[in-house]
Amino acid sequence: MSPLVNAATPANQPNQTQTVPAVPTGQAVPSIAPAPATVARNGTSQKPPNVISVHVANLLQSWKASRFSGTGKHLALNIISLGLLVIVVIFVQATYSAEYRSNHGLSLNQLLRISESTTIAVVQTSQTILIAFITVTLGEAFEFIYWIAAGSGGLRYLTFLAISPTTGYKGTLQIVFARPFSCIPLAARLWGLVKVLLTGGIWLSGIVLFINTSSISVYDTGLSYDVTAGIGPFTGSLVQPFIDLLQTRAETKSQTLVPYTFAHLVNLLVTNPAISTVSSPVSCTDDGKGGCTSYLVTGGLESVTPWITPAQYYSDFTMARLDRVPSIQVDVSTLDAPKTGFSDKDCEIFGKYGIIIGLKLCIAADPTRQGSLRAGLFVCTDGTNNNRCHHKRSESFLPNITAQITFYTSHATLIASRSNYSIVSIIDQTPPIPYLGFHTHTHNNANNTNSTSTPPTQEDQNLQSYRSSLHWLLDFSASDIPAPSSIAELFWTASLQLSDPSTSIGIVSQNFHSLLVFPFFIFNINNWGNLQTKTNETVPGLPGEFYTTASLVQGYEKVMFDRGMFVLFLVLQGVAAVFVWGVLGWVWFGGGGGQGGGKGRLPEISEFPLYDGLFRTRVVDGRGGGNSAGVTLSAGAGAGAGTSTREIIRDTRGYTVILR
Repeated sequence: MSPLVNAATPANQPNQTQTVPAVPTGQAVPSIAPAPATVARNGTSQKPPNVISVHVANLLQSWKASRFSGTGKHLALNIISLGLLVIVVIFVQATYSAEYRSNHGLSLNQLLRISESTTIAVVQTSQTILIAFITVTLGEAFEFIYWIAAGSGGLRYLTFLAISPTTGYKGTLQIVFARPFSCIPLAARLWGLVKVLLTGGIWLSGIVLFINTSSISVYDTGLSYDVTAGIGPFTGSLVQPFIDLLQTRAETKSQTLVPYTFAHLVNLLVTNPAISTVSSPVSCTDDGKGGCTSYLVTGGLESVTPWITPAQYYSDFTMARLDRVPSIQVDVSTLDAPKTGFSDKDCEIFGKYGIIIGLKLCIAADPTRQGSLRAGLFVCTDGTNNNRCHHKRSESFLPNITAQITFYTSHATLIASRSNYSIVSIIDQTPPIPYLGFHTHTHNNANNTNSTSTPPTQEDQNLQSYRSSLHWLLDFSASDIPAPSSIAELFWTASLQLSDPSTSIGIVSQNFHSLLVFPFFIFNINNWGNLQTKTNETVPGLPGEFYTTASLVQGYEKVMFDRGMFVLFLVLQGVAAVFVWGVLGWVWFGGGGGQGGGKGRLPEISEFPLYDGLFRTRVVDGRGGGNSAGVTLSAGAGAGAGTSTREIIRDTRGYTVILR
């Protein structure tokens, strides 16, 4: 028998033995079971070491000895900085995506609907923290560089000063641009320049992102469907059939009929926000005095067939969008009455004997510009007689308003309110194309002696139909409308305003503009002037340009970042990010991995750079053979007391910083 000593027995206790009985010859030796856990002094059972704890301890020990040691904080800051940069990019890019999807009538997700104020707050906060973090990581990256360089054979002292984050930017620039060129190592100049450029780029990135920002409206689309909409060019062939149809419903055959629906709309057409909006003039220059005005007549939701979805449906979408609807742009510029040059055949008198209300309207093609008309309205303040306009003896001329009017065709994408049909904005418009239905022409019969007359052209017929439509509206005598209830009354009562050019520009001039535009509005193929028009039914034979899409939308305000400035921001931040990640990769996988101060390895450094510089490095004189014990910088009398850049360069030239 042999005693088995319990290895867990305390040292101050006598060994306890366990006797194993003898085994007869020829029998197998029985196996001995492991000894049970021994009892510690305090009577508790002592457990074997935790395998997980041991494994973690080994990992930590391996980490400390690995290339990744000492870079944990730097890695964390880099990851946070990268995350903040991603947040900025996501929110800025969301504004571009929202604009794109809005322009193409697509729905917006929750990110794209974030408000303008929230976007600014998130981007500005993330950008501020990003700049702070990237500045810290940049400083640590330069620390890694000079510590590894110092442990790899030493670093010239001036290069050490240029790289060190503790050197101010003024001092760094003085090193970079010091003269003569030979007094500073090239490495010091280059590293100093890199540090200044990277840091300056980070600071600049905090400014450029918000340069040239603007506010835009984007629209989330809820429902889209096909409709017809828009206002086409004036079609003269529609005028007379429409007037004739109305006349069949008059009390007498000699009486014309002007429905109230049209009469009340005539004076307010261009100021009606459901039908038209102000536009940018093409044919004249806005002088700020009202002498040049432009209107875009789209017809709005009034022109839509089938009718727009009622507001109680899809109530979250309070507006409607119409894409590329045919439109008429009208430019109106004021003319001086004596320069209009109207002839008698260009003018018509509207009035009735014994009635003091009367008007004279003149319309003529403008020979100076194709597609333009000259229009003049003169108030007969003392009524009319024998087809002549009379004014009071106290007046030297007829109160008047005269203008040049030019028509264009265009296509516009508009947003309008579903509740009252008001046009909210024109978000896109094609370049206006001149309407040449009234363009001037010259009949040349010099070489045709057999011709007694020239047949009227389509332009002649259009102009005559245009005049006929205005005659139908203003001739209150033919329609048997009381003069005080007629359209003419509005201008007659404004004779005092029309007597002075300084007061004639205003609401009365807009009433006149509405009168001139009205034939285009009513006598186009997509309105009631076309006898084929029916309530809530698509007009047969409409050209393809009238077929469009109506969408129910909801608007959101977004801040729009200038794309050029955003790219510059990304470049500045990207260069800094590539640099700090590149240095980190060099520490891990290049010659600088690990800690411990070996050659080419990152030493154990603290959070106090000045302390590390004082106690973990030594300065040797590279000119004198490398004193391993360290030397005191000296350059003669007053050594180490230099304050100017020139003195510091003189005092430190030739010295090298190495690790202790």
